[in-house]
Order: sequence, then C-alpha cells, then structure tokens
Amino acid sequence: MSQVGEVWSSQVQQGTQAAQRAVREQVGRVEHVFAETARFEARGLSQAKQGIDEMARLAKETIDYWARLATAWRALAVDTLGDGADMFGSSFQAPAPKPEPTAASTAEKPAT
Repeated sequence: MSQVGEVWSSQVQQGTQAAQRAVREQVGRVEHVFAETARFEARGLSQAKQGIDEMARLAKETIDYWARLATAWRALAVDTLGDGADMFGSSFQAPAPKPEPTAASTAEKPAT
C-alpha cells in the first residue's frame, strides 16, 4: 500500500473510532438523562399519591365535622325549643280545636 493510502486508511480508521466513541458517549448521556427522568418521575408519582391520601384524609375529616356540626345543631334546636316552651310556664295552653261543622251550620242562611 502506498504511503497516501496508508495515511488515508489511518485517517478513516481514526474518524470511525472517533464517531464510535462519540456515539457511545451520546448513548451514555441519553441513559443518564433517562435515569434522572425516571428518578424525578418516581418522586413526582410518590408526591401525587401522598397528595391524594391527604385529600382523602381531609375529606373524611370534613364529613366527620359536618356530622358533629349537624348533631350539635339539632341538640341546640331542641334545647332552644324547650327553653321557649318553658318561657310560657305551666299556664300555657294550646288553643282549643275548632268544632267540626254540622249539617245545620252549613245550611244556607236566609239573606237579611
């Protein structure tokens, strides 16, 4: 082989090796980026799950609070009604019911 051919062959071989090295380095960088992405993704999913658990806990506490509030409101309403009835004392009497109309009372009365 001539000296020019050997130089050219050597340069091609060096270029090929440099390209292979560049590709391997790029693959290594891509693998590193994907590993970091997976790490961040796992952390994000964990935080999302924690957020959902926290929302569920707060929703349950809110429902329990509403139930306690409704119970307290009913008790307060009953106490208030009882206090109101006590204000009238024992002399309070309910109005007497109106008598049922009879046939005689429903007959037409002559105009005067």
